[in-house]
Amino acid sequence: MKHPSVIRDLLPALACAFAATWLGWLAFAGRRSANPYWVVEALGGGLLLALAGFLLWRRNKLRTGSGALSPIRMSVAPWAALAAFTAGSIFTTLAVTAAMRAVRDRAEDRFDGLSERLTEDVQSRVNRSLYGLKGARGMYAATDALDRSAFEAYVASRDLPTEFPGVLGFGFIRRVVRQDLDSFEATARADGAPEFQVHRYHNEGMIGDASDLFVIQYIGSERGRRDAAEHAMRTGEPTISGRVKLVQDDSQGPGFLYFLPVYRNGTRPMTPAEREETLVGILYAPILLEEALQGIFEAANGGLDFEIFDGEQLSGVAKLFDLDAHLSDDEESVTTADYDDRMFCRQSLIQVGGRTWTVVTSSKPLFERSIDYSTPITLGVAGVLLTCGVSLLILNLGLRERRATMLAKEMTAELRAGNETLRLASQKSERLAEIARRTGNAVVITDAEGRVEWVNEGFTRVSGYVLEEVIGKKPG
Repeated sequence: MKHPSVIRDLLPALACAFAATWLGWLAFAGRRSANPYWVVEALGGGLLLALAGFLLWRRNKLRTGSGALSPIRMSVAPWAALAAFTAGSIFTTLAVTAAMRAVRDRAEDRFDGLSERLTEDVQSRVNRSLYGLKGARGMYAATDALDRSAFEAYVASRDLPTEFPGVLGFGFIRRVVRQDLDSFEATARADGAPEFQVHRYHNEGMIGDASDLFVIQYIGSERGRRDAAEHAMRTGEPTISGRVKLVQDDSQGPGFLYFLPVYRNGTRPMTPAEREETLVGILYAPILLEEALQGIFEAANGGLDFEIFDGEQLSGVAKLFDLDAHLSDDEESVTTADYDDRMFCRQSLIQVGGRTWTVVTSSKPLFERSIDYSTPITLGVAGVLLTCGVSLLILNLGLRERRATMLAKEMTAELRAGNETLRLASQKSERLAEIARRTGNAVVITDAEGRVEWVNEGFTRVSGYVLEEVIGKKPG
C-alpha cells in the first residue's frame, strides 16, 4: 500500500484554498466603496469556499479504485482539523476586522482633515473681500471724504483677481433721503460723472415709498439686496446678501453682495436708530461664488466633493454650489440617501457675513482608491494560508496515524494467521511422524539429493542400522 507524502497531499488542498479565497475576493471586492469591511467579507467567503472545496477533495481522496469508500474510519483527526480551521478563521477574521477598522479610522481622520481645511478655505475665500471693504472704509476714516476719484484710485490700487478671487469690483452705496435726491444727483454729476442719474424703478421693493434711498451704481435694488444693506446699516456688522444674479456676470451663476456700513467720522453709534442716523453709505463687493472657489478643487486633490447650501436646511432651492453637480436643483430635501455611494460624508456650518452656510463634503472614488488596504490584505492572506496549512497538516497526520494503526492490525492478523497455519502444519507433521514410527515397514526420508534425513524403527529392524549411522548417506 502506497502512502503519498504530506507535501503532495497538501498541494491540492492549498490550491482549493487559493482558488476559493480568490473567488470570494472577487465576489465582494466590488463593494468596497459602500462597505469598508469588504476584505473581511472576502476572506470569510473564501474560507467557507476553501472548507467546502477541501471536504469534497477529501471525500474523493478516501474513495477506492472501485468507487467504494475505503474501510478507514474517520478518527478524531478531522474534528481536530475542523477545530483548528474554525479557530484560525475566527482569529483571522478578528485580526482583519481590527486592521480594517484601523484603516478606516485613519482614512476618516484624513478625510476629516481635508474637509476641515476645505471648509475653512471656503469661508476664508468668501470673507476675503471684507479686507478690501475695510481698507476702503479706512481710507474714508483718514480723509473724512469719499469722492469718486479717491475711490477709483483705491480700487485700481488693488489686484482684485489675486487678492480677492471672485470679487468683481468694489462699489459704494450712498444713503440718500428722498427729499435730497435732486441735490445728490447734482453733487454726483459735479464729482466727475456728468451723466450720473438715479434710475427710478417701480418694481416691488424698489424705490416705493421709503423715506430714504440706497443709491447703488451698476446694480439694481432688489428686495434681497436692500434687506442685506439695511441689516448691515442697523447692526454695524458686515453682511452678505442671499443668492442674487449679478449684472456683471454673463453666465448668471450664483452671486452675492457683501456689505460693510460706513458711519460718520467721530461717531460711535450703539443702537439701530443711532446707526441709521449716522450712516454715510455702504461699501459693497459683488462676488461670483464659482470664481471665488477656484483653486479649492485642486486643494482637494480630486478626492473630495462638496456642496454649499444657504442656511441649515439642505434642499435644491438652498443649494449655492455643487462641485460635481450630482444633486438636482428640484430636490425638496437633500438627505443621507443622496450620499449612500460615498464612504465618508460630513456637514459643517460656517458663518459668512451674518448668514449660516452649510458645507457638505463627501469622499469620491479617487479618495477611496487611495486608501491603503495592504495590512488587512496581508493579514487575511497569511491567516488563510496558515489556517488551511495547519488544519490540513493536522488532518493528514491524523489520517496517517490511523492508516499506520490499521496497517499494524492487518499485519498482526496476518502474522496470527501464519502462526496458526504453521501450528496446523506442525501438528500434521507430528501425526505423520507418529504413523511412520509405529508402522512395521521400513520408512526412509531423504533430501532432494537422495541423502538420508530420517528413518523409522522398522528400517532399523530390517537393515540393522540406526538413524545416526545412515543420516546424510545415500541408500543403496
